[in-house]
Amino acid sequence: MIRLFCCVLSFLSWMNGTAQAPQVKIYDGREYVIVPTLIAGTPFYNDTEKSENNSVLFDKVLYNGLPLLYDIRTDQLVTTRPGELTNMVIVKELVDFFTIGNDTIVHLKEAGSGLPDGFYLRIFNSPEYTSVARHKKAVRDPRAVNEKRYYFETVEYFLKTPASDQFVPIRNNRALLSINKQYKKDLKKLLQNQGDREYFRENIVLALDFLNRSAFTDRL
Repeated sequence: MIRLFCCVLSFLSWMNGTAQAPQVKIYDGREYVIVPTLIAGTPFYNDTEKSENNSVLFDKVLYNGLPLLYDIRTDQLVTTRPGELTNMVIVKELVDFFTIGNDTIVHLKEAGSGLPDGFYLRIFNSPEYTSVARHKKAVRDPRAVNEKRYYFETVEYFLKTPASDQFVPIRNNRALLSINKQYKKDLKKLLQNQGDREYFRENIVLALDFLNRSAFTDRL
């Protein structure tokens, strides 16, 4: 009986160690340090908004409820070690995707996407059409004498269609109209009536959702 108890205890200890191993592994990255400088803004996606209670798929294991920051200047995912004040960089090569608030950011690799290896915001995802965006920040010099240097953000959008194996850039509504010539007139009318002049991202979702539903109807 004592021998059986010892075996069970040993088994439970092994299970506990196995379960904790990935949790330890996720914090194996190097320390993340920002050198204090007089720069307006932050290098982070959404400027640290919704940085708590996020998720990451790391080495095929999903972790929920994590504090996450995405440094879009250096394309690094940052978290805080439990019980410590130090920040560290999560090893990018083992990240498949992570969330910041309601946004999902995926890790695309050049070999399978045609894009430089890195993190991309998922805009639209379906078997027929996929769209992602690459956010970048750079430090710009002040525009006036009394101003600080500041972070300037740019966004590039990319699209993959049934006609292409890799992502291609998409820059404006005119490019959206050329995705599928069969529905060009319908898309033009849709964007005129429901499109957003200020937010191209919303127009991409609107157009691809229409094309995706049309493709599904055509297969019936």
